[in-house]
Amino acid sequence: MDLVQACPDTVCRQAIGCNGVFPCPAIYMNLGDTLTVTFTNNLLQPTSVHWHGILQLNSVEMDGAGIITQCEIKPGASFTYTFTPAQSGTYWYHSHSSTQYVDGLRGSLVIFNPANTFVYQYQSLVELYDWYHSPTSVLLPAYLASLTGDEPVPESILLNGVGQFGCTTCPYSQIQVPQNSVIRLRLVNQAAMAIISFSIDGHQLTVIEVDGVEVNPATFDVVRLNAAQRYSVLVTANQPVGTYLMRAEMDPTVFASPPVNPMALGNFVVVAGNVPVSPTPVVTQPLLTPVVLSGNPIIPPTITNPLAIPFIESPTVLSPLVPNPPPPSTTTYPVELTFAPSILHAGANRGFLNGIHFTPPVTPVASFLEYIRANVPLPIGVNSRTFNLNEVVDIYLFNNDPGEHPFHLHGHTFWVIGMGNIDDGPYQGQPLNLVAPVVRDTASVNANSWLVLRIRFNNPGVWAFHCHIDWHLENGLLLVAVVSPRDVRRRLGTPPALQVCP
Repeated sequence: MDLVQACPDTVCRQAIGCNGVFPCPAIYMNLGDTLTVTFTNNLLQPTSVHWHGILQLNSVEMDGAGIITQCEIKPGASFTYTFTPAQSGTYWYHSHSSTQYVDGLRGSLVIFNPANTFVYQYQSLVELYDWYHSPTSVLLPAYLASLTGDEPVPESILLNGVGQFGCTTCPYSQIQVPQNSVIRLRLVNQAAMAIISFSIDGHQLTVIEVDGVEVNPATFDVVRLNAAQRYSVLVTANQPVGTYLMRAEMDPTVFASPPVNPMALGNFVVVAGNVPVSPTPVVTQPLLTPVVLSGNPIIPPTITNPLAIPFIESPTVLSPLVPNPPPPSTTTYPVELTFAPSILHAGANRGFLNGIHFTPPVTPVASFLEYIRANVPLPIGVNSRTFNLNEVVDIYLFNNDPGEHPFHLHGHTFWVIGMGNIDDGPYQGQPLNLVAPVVRDTASVNANSWLVLRIRFNNPGVWAFHCHIDWHLENGLLLVAVVSPRDVRRRLGTPPALQVCP
């Protein structure tokens, strides 16, 4: 991990790269492979790397949540992550220390399953994220000192690491597809905050995967992704040979003021004959490598009424392809999200879950996982709750805020069994979807509304549950789920004393 010079949208700034490259590379592996990655921290601050969506069954110590599951990697030090995922699909990795992933420490992780369910001839990644021209070392302190709580507004948006800011001949990312072939696009929203809508002119998108879970296919004109969410879509190149625009657009209503450049464009090129491909472990679906072309004029959008994916309005829309009905719940856990001025922070706006602002130790003595191993209470200020192994819990999340929030749970997926509309207020006993709800690891709660998640806590460990707007994570919207601490100690052992960070 290094500081590098990056100019992804023609504006240059210092960013975080991997092996001297920005953006950080994607990682590809097969189901059943063991992944081993060593990160050497050449930054000036401690870091950690989380593998978003990887369940880490019996490997909580590899989750990569700084302070929670590991001591952070100090400048000049190295840490090796090694694990064998028992899952396939589209995931990503990113720093879980401060706001480093906003500065560039992020990349995609794709786990191929040779036993493909769906038929397609090609596949490609589509990485989407908001981009700031100032480093977060400037933006974060200003945000945390703000009395209004207005989040930093990104200047731009990137599609596969390329954006167009303040110019009419900026380069585009390009994907070439043979005419009448089917390509799988793996969409990954790696944004700090932006909700991004993705579309391709003249083509429809058939969703087949949600956060690593294969789903019954559903076709849309536009796919809407909140921060940290992923979708795989099949696109049939059934239009005449030519160039069609890929459009990635931020929802401007998310921000206090609209972004200067809310859209990134790319070229989806339908060609006659074959196209060059990159090597991939799955030889039947070659991996197309996006290339960058220059000299493309900015073209206004042609889609004026994008469709938002209906997550759970119908029991058949985006339901798991392999039936996975939720078990009966035994416990309810209400969680209320609020923002309010904090006396302890000079009146600045702070985030609270159930009235608790998550405050990590200023100088971490040990990771929270080590506290659990040593059977020592977690530090004061840690918002936590303990669950029994295989306990089935309904989390009733009430968002008492005029903004939408994507929530992610480490180490687990959940059933999204209920979701209120904007301004519905708290849950009032509305019917829940227990037939075939969406299963995912990151779900959005609407503004001034509610969300019900059913979770089977079947993975012993200490797991973060937090808003994936990175500014909000740093502002206290995190709680810790401690699952079966006895089983954690049984697997990892009980040290004679608390193992402190080096």
